[in-house]
Amino acid sequence: MESNKELSSQFIAYYSKFTNKELSLLSFERVFGGASRETFRILVEDETGSEEKLILRRTQESSLIETSQSTEYLAYSAYQGTSVPVPAMIDINEDEEALGAPFMLMQQLDGVAASPFTPDAYSPHEEELGKQFWSILGEIAKKDIKDDFINQFDNATEDPCWKKELDKWVTVIKEDSISIEPILEAGIRKLYKKPPKEPSEIIKARRLDYFRAMARGPGPTVAVVEDLDYPNCIAGWWGEVHVAVHKGLGLKGAITNGVMRDLDVIDDGFPILAGSIGPSHGFVHVRELATEVTVNNMRVKENEFIHADRHGAIVIPEKVIPHLEKAITTVIKNEQIILAPARSPNFNIEKLEAAWAEFELART
Repeated sequence: MESNKELSSQFIAYYSKFTNKELSLLSFERVFGGASRETFRILVEDETGSEEKLILRRTQESSLIETSQSTEYLAYSAYQGTSVPVPAMIDINEDEEALGAPFMLMQQLDGVAASPFTPDAYSPHEEELGKQFWSILGEIAKKDIKDDFINQFDNATEDPCWKKELDKWVTVIKEDSISIEPILEAGIRKLYKKPPKEPSEIIKARRLDYFRAMARGPGPTVAVVEDLDYPNCIAGWWGEVHVAVHKGLGLKGAITNGVMRDLDVIDDGFPILAGSIGPSHGFVHVRELATEVTVNNMRVKENEFIHADRHGAIVIPEKVIPHLEKAITTVIKNEQIILAPARSPNFNIEKLEAAWAEFELART
């Protein structure tokens, strides 16, 4: 493996020839953290003193993630001139002659990425980032499959997206499984037998309607989501992205009989009661909004009052709510009749008998 000094010399020779300019190299530094390619941050200056910030992405001999360089280049190129924040692409080179390995070159897109070891680095900007995320995702999703850029992709097709994704994950599961997964395989068979029949535009629109519904109404609120595949749920609606979005929209938590994932990276302060844990995205999509759902035998209607903690959840009937505060105060007060002496240093059976008699009297 060549040194940065050798590679930087190769680069300035290549880029001077590419631009037909006399260029000087001001800096050439490795950006660590990537898993698919080597990344370098570069600063060059031409004969007029004009500086240019560049990013070089060079294919490695071995990589933790196998990705297509041409696909990455085309994906960036497809969104030039849109609101999607992508760098301006300069060149792609699939041979090893210039820099010893295939590479692509682009202009540097200024910004700051927080360290993964910095807790809650983006917390002050959660709401803004949540809105920006979905705005950019919408811009990406509305790209026409017939677009000239999209048609350059090897797998550009109007075949149902659900089948492409399912075929992909079935292949991954078969290659990586170390044992038979009968529940997972049953879920896969069900997905193939009953594919989605709605147009993708309707599915996308309903998802945005879902988020609008989550954003409205008085708080504090929780999202209650029934997975219709229960008990054979395989795909997780609740992960890092959806937790961040729902929390950013002001929700306080979620209850579902479905799958959750990303336990190590989801935001703190957003508790979820879920039916299971799993790794898959799958074809998760919204079917109905503001409808009665059943989650682990608990029937819930929109705007009903729910109490939930790590032990479970319960719907509190509306007629009970006016009496709830008094009932809670009474229970806490009565339990203190037992808890106070039980936690005292000189507690014994005689004190328990006396406390329990008082406790029984208070409850009747």
